[in-house]
Amino acid sequence: MLRLMTDVELTEVIDTGKDGKERWFRINKLAKRTAKIFTHENIQQLVLCRDILFSLLPADLVVELGDTVDSAAELIPDKEIRSYALSPLARSCMKGAVDYTPFQSIVTKIMQAIPKKRVCTVLYRSIKSKEIREFVVAPMRIMAYHESLYVECWRIKNENGQEVIQPMTLAVQRIKSFDPMLKRKHEFTEYPVCDEVSFGFMKQASERVRVHFDESISMYVSERKWSEDQEIFVLDDGSIDLLLTIGSKEEFFSWILSFGQLAEIVEPIDLRDEFVCKLNSLKDVYIKK
Repeated sequence: MLRLMTDVELTEVIDTGKDGKERWFRINKLAKRTAKIFTHENIQQLVLCRDILFSLLPADLVVELGDTVDSAAELIPDKEIRSYALSPLARSCMKGAVDYTPFQSIVTKIMQAIPKKRVCTVLYRSIKSKEIREFVVAPMRIMAYHESLYVECWRIKNENGQEVIQPMTLAVQRIKSFDPMLKRKHEFTEYPVCDEVSFGFMKQASERVRVHFDESISMYVSERKWSEDQEIFVLDDGSIDLLLTIGSKEEFFSWILSFGQLAEIVEPIDLRDEFVCKLNSLKDVYIKK
């Protein structure tokens, strides 16, 4: 009954009182709620978010998001201004993006479990494992990274009779099942630590590196943030040296390779030598003996 009254109060003003031991509820038709006024700028902000997220979300969720934006726009009384506000503003172009439509139900369960603070059981297959494993997790938030969706969790496990908590990040497309426990909630308020200081998603030991970039791509590199503590040194010929902290060598090497001959690892020397070995292995793939 109380839940029903809460839902009704979202659209009506409810008067309550007591008659003896009985409590009564009555919709006050004379009371007026303060109407929320949306400007066309408010709707355009929602449209911008919708258009940018279009390529990342499951198809059904995109439709629901569009319906939500349309419903919000109905609060603008002028049809011409409403139509203007709903005009598409952007598009999202992603290469190698995952189609999350088959994972709509999993995304929905995650969205429901996070605010309800539900502990969940997850069947998951990591990229390095051939087996599907079961985990008990407390999902905290969804993260978007490189055209993919992840869920940041606290993993809960028992070791030697003691409950152990550790951070865990799961790729949504690798989740085989995601089931909230009906009678188990968590009390976590802090998110798993997200290291945004260093370069790379899968964190290893951090180290400081210097990379030289050709003048032709110096603007592209210098206008972006690669690590929080980065330093950029502009040289006389227009080229730059980028000093940054990396947390994943494999991701760093892949990134350097994407620039071809326009990027060069300067230091540390042992990292440069390791990269040269990888280049030689890559050359062997293309040059058959």
